Amino acid sequence: MPKKFPIDEFDSVAPHGGRHRARRTKRDRARELLRVAVVAAVVAGLGFFSLRLIDNGVKFDSGSTPTVSAFADPMKQTGVTVLDSTQANGLASKVAHKLLDAGWNVLTADNLSDGASHKTTIVYVSASTYQPAATSLLRTLGKFEVQVSATYSDPITVVLGSDFK
Repeated sequence: MPKKFPIDEFDSVAPHGGRHRARRTKRDRARELLRVAVVAAVVAGLGFFSLRLIDNGVKFDSGSTPTVSAFADPMKQTGVTVLDSTQANGLASKVAHKLLDAGWNVLTADNLSDGASHKTTIVYVSASTYQPAATSLLRTLGKFEVQVSATYSDPITVVLGSDFK
C-alpha cells in the first residue's frame, strides 16, 4: 500500500500558462497561403526556364533564320532496305554500313528471301516521289537502275545483284 507523504516544495508547481503567441485570424492565414503560392510559382518558373536554357530550348535570337545542317538532309531520312540476292556472306551488311556512314536511314539489311539470284543490282522505289532520294542514293552506291515498283513496301529497296562490287 502506498504511503501518504507530506507536501513539499516539489509538489507546488506553477500551473501551465497556455498559449503564449498571438491568435491567427483568417486574414493572416490567407496572407500566409498567398506567400507560399507566390514563392512556389517563382521557384517553379525559375526551374523551368533554367532547364530550358540548359537544354537549348530557348533561343534569344529574335531575327535569325534557322540553318540546316549537313546531317539533316531530308532525302537521307528516307528509309532504305538493302537485300542481297547473291547470298555472299555479309554483303548486305557491308553495303548497309556504307550507307549509314554516308548518313542514310537504313531500315534493314538481309538476304533476299525468295532465294532468286539477280544478275544486276536494282534500286526499287515504292512511289515516284522517292525517285530523287534514290538518285541521291546512287551517288553513294554507284550507277544502277532505278525502278518504281510496289513489290517492296519500304520507300527505297536496294536489291544487290552479282554485278555489285
